[in-house]
Amino acid sequence: MASCSRASAIRKTLPPRLSSASTVDFSDESGSDDSECEVTSSDFTSSEDSGADQPGTSSGAGRVSTTYGGDLLPPVQKRIEFSPRRQPGVYLGDDVAMALRSGTKKFSTALDLFLLFFSAEVVAMICENTNKYAWTRILEKPTHSPPDGSWEEVTPSELLKFIGLVIYMGIVKVPRFKLYWNVGSLYSGLLARRIMPRKRFIALLALLQIPDLDDPNQQSKGKLRYMWWLLENINQVSAQLFQPNRDLSVNERIVKSKGRSGIRQYLKDKVTKWGYKLWVLADPDTGYTVQFSVYTGRRVQPGPHGLAFDVVCDLCFSYFDQGYKIFMDNFYTSTHLFDYLLDHKTLACGTTRKDRRGFPKELKEPRWEKKAKRGDIRWMRDGNILYLQWKD
Repeated sequence: MASCSRASAIRKTLPPRLSSASTVDFSDESGSDDSECEVTSSDFTSSEDSGADQPGTSSGAGRVSTTYGGDLLPPVQKRIEFSPRRQPGVYLGDDVAMALRSGTKKFSTALDLFLLFFSAEVVAMICENTNKYAWTRILEKPTHSPPDGSWEEVTPSELLKFIGLVIYMGIVKVPRFKLYWNVGSLYSGLLARRIMPRKRFIALLALLQIPDLDDPNQQSKGKLRYMWWLLENINQVSAQLFQPNRDLSVNERIVKSKGRSGIRQYLKDKVTKWGYKLWVLADPDTGYTVQFSVYTGRRVQPGPHGLAFDVVCDLCFSYFDQGYKIFMDNFYTSTHLFDYLLDHKTLACGTTRKDRRGFPKELKEPRWEKKAKRGDIRWMRDGNILYLQWKD
């Protein structure tokens, strides 16, 4: 059994002290109607077990390890309140809302949701950039052109069919690519042959171009320059469509891929070992991805506070100063990060590592871990941070 630690960002005005008594929910103040702070002894089994009169000693309850004095919460009116810029919930936009109210649009299929992110403007821009790139390539080497050396320009409806086939092929697997268009075997009933000829699909796959290569700003986007504006558009739409609830979660995700891109990662401890790593800010109540960014590798130099600090601040920047609560694992947590978030009226909670800079030395002693029983806890308040340690 190992001892684990959890740190939670609390109030900015508290004096540093060691704690012997906890109270209910240090960070969720939005629903409290109390006019003043209430300190309880709920961590003790009875009044006789209370260790409040035994500073510097452990509680007589045996299941709770405590130290040094009492713990006072700040007055309710001084706590951080949840004040989002919009009411939490879904925002489909005025046009969609009007169509739903009038009954002209039901908004009931997966395609309806997909088109919120791939709007007509986005699809038209991809078509324009693809056609421009295709004409350039075909003039150099007419590999994917008709016999006359021309290029049949892709239209928005054809591009949507192409994207649909790509998604379809990710779900319906066959041993060889050409079997999607097979006419005389077990695979003859597959969808691809009815949607688009195989030669045309291969041509679009080879010549698809998302950015405008003539845009001088594309080269400054590094390894993501071929996808940058589309990823930014998806992030903007994600934020526009949904205002998250108070709790937010920062974590990583792996998008499975066998491609040969230089940003593909290998993670030996994950079920999906090869793929693209995403840093994700999500609403844990709904599972909705609020913001994300793609990890492009160690060659990108992080800021002075490290990669984890940069990831959290970049993802959460739009939700600072609104009273949100960010939950994260021990890859991201640090005392400096929690203080920084609190300066921006943002609470935080997560597991941490004892070797992190700023972790109190009083909680590093090995004797407590050896003697503690499963379920034993102890805690310490250091300035604005509450450290809680328990025996797992």
